[in-house]
Amino acid sequence: MDALHKTYMTRKKCHINIVPFKFDTPSPDDMVITGLKSSRNFRKSASMDPSASVQLDEVGGTSSNVPSSSQNITLKLQHLSLESKPKNSKPNIKKAASVSHYKPEPWMLQSEDQEIRKQLSLGIVGHVDSGKSTLCGRLRHALGLISKKQMHKYEKEAKEKDFVPNMISGATQADAAILVVDASIGSFEAGMGVNGIGQTKEHSQLIRSFGVENLIVAVNKMDVVEYSKERFQSIKSQLGTFLRSCGYKDSSVTWVPLSAMANENLVTASSDSRLLSWYNGDCLLKAIDSLPPPHRDVSRPLCLPICDVIASHTLGQVAVCGKIESGGIRTGSKVLVMPSGDIATVRAIERDSSTCSLARAGDNVAIGLHGIDPGHIVSGGVLCHPDFAVRIASHLELKILVLEITMPILVGLQFELHIHHARVSARLVKILSSLDQKTGKALKKMPRLLTARQTAVVEVKLDKEVCVEEFSTLKALGRVFLRSQGNTVAVGIVTRILDQAFDLA
Repeated sequence: MDALHKTYMTRKKCHINIVPFKFDTPSPDDMVITGLKSSRNFRKSASMDPSASVQLDEVGGTSSNVPSSSQNITLKLQHLSLESKPKNSKPNIKKAASVSHYKPEPWMLQSEDQEIRKQLSLGIVGHVDSGKSTLCGRLRHALGLISKKQMHKYEKEAKEKDFVPNMISGATQADAAILVVDASIGSFEAGMGVNGIGQTKEHSQLIRSFGVENLIVAVNKMDVVEYSKERFQSIKSQLGTFLRSCGYKDSSVTWVPLSAMANENLVTASSDSRLLSWYNGDCLLKAIDSLPPPHRDVSRPLCLPICDVIASHTLGQVAVCGKIESGGIRTGSKVLVMPSGDIATVRAIERDSSTCSLARAGDNVAIGLHGIDPGHIVSGGVLCHPDFAVRIASHLELKILVLEITMPILVGLQFELHIHHARVSARLVKILSSLDQKTGKALKKMPRLLTARQTAVVEVKLDKEVCVEEFSTLKALGRVFLRSQGNTVAVGIVTRILDQAFDLA
């Protein structure tokens, strides 16, 4: 055992040579700290004095006449950036020029263009099970746009529990709308909210808030009530009164009795004697063709709110779709993608599934882009002119109209704010004043709560920034809708942008 101990447990004398630290010279940590401070001071002095210069060698250090190695290391650190850019850094976007300086290019102003057909974006809305899907399918099938198999497929897929959020996103692009109502006994009343919350009223208010003035009321399922004139007139009287309260003019509302399921009065005049005995107006298709064309605002810079981000064979892996609200766009042009602030190039344009070289305000298009990371494009963003960026903010002042609500609106209300194609959680932080609906003057400062049908000015804060403009500047980016617990509680406009998410450089 002693031999084993001596063999494997032999003590070896270790001599550790500890050199006393020289406190009169800088430590490695001191060098790093000094270098960082020098780097900051160097950047400041360089920005203040453009004429200042430093001679550098090949590896970024100073010239060889620096007296000590520690000083040499310190000066080299001046040119190393140890401060990494944060992930949520704000985009560097140059300050937008005044819109008054914008001049449309000649190709936008051409009054006649054979390769471009005039488009009219039509929103189709109505209470659940009113027959929207059947009507759309029948209409498209009768016009040869889809097969019967596709028609039934779309009808099946359109059964949604909460139609309103999707309707808001789609109807923001509408130039006119078809409001589909169910004529059958009990169903029309349910849509009007007699026994609960009906979407006929809600949709009517929403599409009017979108700026839609021209409306076709398609009184569907007339075959169920034997094409009764009395039933049609009763529906027209009740709903007509409500539409006038929403701001629709009688001259801008067209009433069409029909049956989508029986294919009566859709694309041709009805052949049913029961309807012909008292109705001699237009069929649905003729009523659509009679709608006035949309106003095309090419006097302002490009603004295209992004409805969806897509990919296709013809457009490429990075593409967006939406309605051009103002200005124009053509292949090869540069666009500013907000809110990321990236510049992209237009690769291709499609309208009505056909390739075209240009598009103007009022057109619904799909745009293929290149030169941009797909992750930097989001639904609810905006394509705009490189010199005229839209604003981005998270703190807004709104003028709202409270809808038919049962519970009052209080400060602190958590809700979902819809603005063009963006949806974001938000909070009501102040009720600034209630307003007289006729004069618009303030009735009461800082009221405690708001009830149904009241108009008010409020202040809201959003959980994240959105692309937005004041309503007086650009209507399409200045309309808002407040939804809480599955219901639309208020509609309104942006009166002031109280902050911007970043300063335009």
